[in-house]
Amino acid sequence: MSIRCKDQHAPVAQEALRRAKFKFPGRQKIITSRNWGFTNFVRDDFVQWRREGRLENDGVNARLITHRGQLSERDASQIFAHSAKTYNTPNHA
Repeated sequence: MSIRCKDQHAPVAQEALRRAKFKFPGRQKIITSRNWGFTNFVRDDFVQWRREGRLENDGVNARLITHRGQLSERDASQIFAHSAKTYNTPNHA
């Protein structure tokens, strides 16, 4: 069972799910996702990218505008100097 709500309503939703889990047989877990809504984007990244204007509405989800592609096909608000995702690989000695 999945539920999506605003951050301010999260404690109320968790309590409602805690009470509802007694109505279903078996073990039920309540897990809070790190992602924004039902997207694949982590919450902190989503807020930052929305502030930068890197997200485009795509129906129910959002599409990340990357720094790749031809510049002639983009308008000025969609040209970024660096990539949105930075991958930090650990350096093991």
